[in-house]
Amino acid sequence: MGIKHENFIRLRDKRIENARQKIGYLKCLASPNYEYSEEEARDIVAELRAGVDEVAAAFAIKNSEPVPEVGTGPRVAIPGRDRQDIRGVLRRLQDGDFQNAIPELQHIVCGWVVPDKMEDI
Repeated sequence: MGIKHENFIRLRDKRIENARQKIGYLKCLASPNYEYSEEEARDIVAELRAGVDEVAAAFAIKNSEPVPEVGTGPRVAIPGRDRQDIRGVLRRLQDGDFQNAIPELQHIVCGWVVPDKMEDI
């Protein structure tokens, strides 16, 4: 390989690392320390996707498929608002408030409350 390719590899790795770090900063905005609307969150994701599309176009990659996350098992993307809701449910469970926490968790996960006898818990 030539010097141009070596430079490409060196710069690619640094720039990917920098981009991932900056994306991590954006991800921190989904914490309970901030308040945001779903539309605002979708705008962030849309801007990032537009940037990825621009990179794909620069490399003449057409219809690039999303790359699966690196990991050992299947992952499920949980939107920031749902993560906040799940944290609240976990706090209720830790406090022993099963009557309210379990139906709320069912609603988050299933989209509806599973009918059952809560007193059996």
